[in-house]
Amino acid sequence: MNLQNRITCSVRDALAASGLGKTKFYSLMDAGRVETIKIDGKRLVRVESLLQLLGDTRNVENESDPAILVAALHERPCQAT
Repeated sequence: MNLQNRITCSVRDALAASGLGKTKFYSLMDAGRVETIKIDGKRLVRVESLLQLLGDTRNVENESDPAILVAALHERPCQAT
C-alpha cells in the first residue's frame, strides 16, 4: 500500500519516505508543521500533512528536490506495524 492511500503512517515510515532525519522531523512535529495523533501511546503521522510539508519548498530544509521527496512518498509502500 502506498502512503498516498493511507490516512496515517508511523513516524518510522514517514522518516524513511521523506529522507528527513529524526531530529529534524521531531522538531517539525514540535513546531506543528507536521500533524500527528497519538492513539494508545503510538504516534501516527497524518500523511496529508507530510505531503503538504514536502510540497512546500519554504518548509523543506533539505538539499533534495522537494518534488523528488513527494514522488518518493507516493511510491514507497508503508510497512505494517
